[in-house]
Amino acid sequence: MKKVIIVGGGLAGISAAIHLVDKNYDVVLIESSAQLGGRAKSFFDDEWGCYIDNGQHILINAYTNTIELIKKIGAEKFFDFRDDFEITFRDKNLNEWRLKVSESSNLIFEIFKFQNLNFIEKLFLIYFFVKLKYINIEQYHEFDTYSFLKQNFQTENVINNFWRLVVESALNTSLEQSSAKVFLSTIKKMFLESKSNANIILPKKSLHESLINPAENFLNSKGVRIIKNYVVNEIKTQENVVSEIKSNSGETISGDYFILAVHPSMIGRLIKNFAVDLNYQTIINVHFKLENQTYKNKFFALWNSEIHWAFFHENILTAFKSSANDLLSLTNDELVSIFIDELIQYFPELRNDLTKIRRNKSDYRIIKIKRATFMSDIASTKSRPKIFTDYKNLFLAGDYIETGLPSTIESAVFSGKMVAEKIISNA
Repeated sequence: MKKVIIVGGGLAGISAAIHLVDKNYDVVLIESSAQLGGRAKSFFDDEWGCYIDNGQHILINAYTNTIELIKKIGAEKFFDFRDDFEITFRDKNLNEWRLKVSESSNLIFEIFKFQNLNFIEKLFLIYFFVKLKYINIEQYHEFDTYSFLKQNFQTENVINNFWRLVVESALNTSLEQSSAKVFLSTIKKMFLESKSNANIILPKKSLHESLINPAENFLNSKGVRIIKNYVVNEIKTQENVVSEIKSNSGETISGDYFILAVHPSMIGRLIKNFAVDLNYQTIINVHFKLENQTYKNKFFALWNSEIHWAFFHENILTAFKSSANDLLSLTNDELVSIFIDELIQYFPELRNDLTKIRRNKSDYRIIKIKRATFMSDIASTKSRPKIFTDYKNLFLAGDYIETGLPSTIESAVFSGKMVAEKIISNA
């Protein structure tokens, strides 16, 4: 039985392990921290008595590889598979409207019902989606998204209040920096290839409880050896083959194949002459403990806001902003004030609770995910590596691999599957 050593217990490593163990490989999954999950992990808050996610996660039906993994490990019951893509927008005047895409809905009619856009803006938004069906996306590989939208008659109102929210949430990259090619391929896949592609899938609890823990239980049941708190600091090679890995405590593990499913910044420390020139962006989440809110299990896209989304869970309000490098220099007090000021404008009925939280400096948790994802800018898109290395039995996995997808859970899961299939095909 061939032995595969996977370094990195995030979703890419988990995905590779699941696909390999299905084909009777002896799999060892190594994680440097105390729990699996990587950047998709959660932490248990003793004071609040619940798990809190690193970030708020939204999956869609186009995540075919992630859905396959969820089904493999028997975790479907932990997810809410919706039969449509429905987003509720709210503005500072407390107006609400919905954008709904489903098998029975028509995107053109939905756009005409959109508030805060004038008739001409709606026409040109429809024009954009009609044109998208026919354009050759490859010709826009040197365009940024903002320039493309301006060329296609999108006004500043539409760009700043609709497209900015959509693009920065999906790509974690600003309109001015994001690749038009990546943007167009993402929108086309979601809304035009199949109406069901955009259907929303939400974890019913934290991602740890919904996905990571079931995956770990599945791997344990299949005999995968999972080693935590193991920091790899050396890869030993002979000519063009990896022979073993070595931890900072001196322990070595040998194998037939090796997979590095770690952040690309770590790989350069382990492989000579390896460098990936990627730019990164931050995501900032602020969780508020609210006992008496009335929006349980609803979420809102905030129109013309510094914050992109507000998710209401059972007793927690999670607000977050993608593409947030510009906020990293702020103190926690400054960040909380920005988030609370914005939320009060959109949900004035929460003023007393949020003001109390600000005054007491309690009942909130700030999670800054620096280098949360690589940016889908033109330079980074060109720099994404393949799964191969200079060593014939060493492969790379992670959302940054050239999967044809932006930096998402689906890209990470798909990369792990790609590597597993390559190793299986070599057998």
